[in-house]
Amino acid sequence: MHFEYLKAEGDHFTVGRVIGKAFSEQIFSVVEQAKSFYPKEFGISFEQALALPDFALRLNFAKKELPQLVEEIKGMAEGAGVSFRELFQLNANEFLFEQKKRAQGCTTLFFKQENGCLIAHNEDWLSEAAEKFFILEAHIQDHFERTSFI
Repeated sequence: MHFEYLKAEGDHFTVGRVIGKAFSEQIFSVVEQAKSFYPKEFGISFEQALALPDFALRLNFAKKELPQLVEEIKGMAEGAGVSFRELFQLNANEFLFEQKKRAQGCTTLFFKQENGCLIAHNEDWLSEAAEKFFILEAHIQDHFERTSFI
């Protein structure tokens, strides 16, 4: 399987916007797929999930504990031209799985050695999502330090 490669540099919002612009079609497609997936999987519409009190609690928690990731999702939403609320929901929907008493989630492993690297991922969500993966090299600049990751 071939994966697209993207390199981005800047603060979390800027990196998110670069991702959103580069993969706007894929992001829009996943948001639209979720709208048909939610009723089948959770018994509520995607719009109903956005209106749950848990949504505001999760967003406030994320703003407090993971503000850099909230900024990255804001940037992605802006770059892709999708709603921040919808994109945040897709990145924080585990509570719906917990309510169904069902474990759900993907696992990604990354091993780097001198002669190369191995990236492994299992896709536990929509099978169509597996076709939308990409490799990101991000150089995040913030007031703490400069870090790089793939």
